[in-house]
Amino acid sequence: MSDHISGPRAIADPVTDITDVFAFPCPESPEHLVLIMNVFPYAGPSAVFSDAVIYRLRVRSVSITSNRRAFAVGADEFTFDCTFDVPKGADSEGQPVQDGRCTMPNGVTVPFRVNDENGGNGEGLHVFAGQRSDPFFLDGPMAAQTLATRQLAFKQVGADRLYGKNVLGIVLRIEWATLLKGGPMFAVVCETLTTGKRPIRLERVGRPEIKNITLGAKIFDPVNRDLEIRDLYNNEDAFNLSRALRWSVSRAAERQSRFLRRSRRKN
Repeated sequence: MSDHISGPRAIADPVTDITDVFAFPCPESPEHLVLIMNVFPYAGPSAVFSDAVIYRLRVRSVSITSNRRAFAVGADEFTFDCTFDVPKGADSEGQPVQDGRCTMPNGVTVPFRVNDENGGNGEGLHVFAGQRSDPFFLDGPMAAQTLATRQLAFKQVGADRLYGKNVLGIVLRIEWATLLKGGPMFAVVCETLTTGKRPIRLERVGRPEIKNITLGAKIFDPVNRDLEIRDLYNNEDAFNLSRALRWSVSRAAERQSRFLRRSRRKN
């Protein structure tokens, strides 16, 4: 799920900007769940994680309802918080040396060093944090042209605006039977928050490109054309959305869907 540059706060402080979220069973061992949160689009060679931000991954178990028509998200939540120190000096190649830690749901903290390929290990958890290639493909100019002309402009062979760009990634390999409750299906939400006694949510991602594709294009919304609503969306708790937000996002998605259907018919 991709979510690059998705609001004024993310643009102002890119180290808090969640670019991608991935969740999948570990290919080598199905008893492990892999969670990935990428941040900091266009991260430069010396980019580091912020020491003033909590990088949080929230997990809840999911079951299929009795009528088999929907999914039910459990009430029990399991949180993995990754925090980082101020870099201390540089290594032999001139790169910043930064230490971090991941606090598991049971309160145990697993230390690690950023960009260390071995990562850090604790009971039921293996964690890595460091710079990686941005995995997202985006033909930015054609996406902008599609919105401007209201006709699909994508070509058979596109151009990736993010080719050669990097992000900062956090990877958790979780033994879910040890650290989580329920399973084997889970719902995952990633957030960045301010540190301190009363953390403030800065960014959240649980669905792909809702903010940029569905909420960002104001030309389709006759009510909110003069209102930036993406940070309002980020303020909400993804596991406990307000009724007003659920209605607003549903209407926005419906308008976008109608636009895409019309564009396909014209093409």
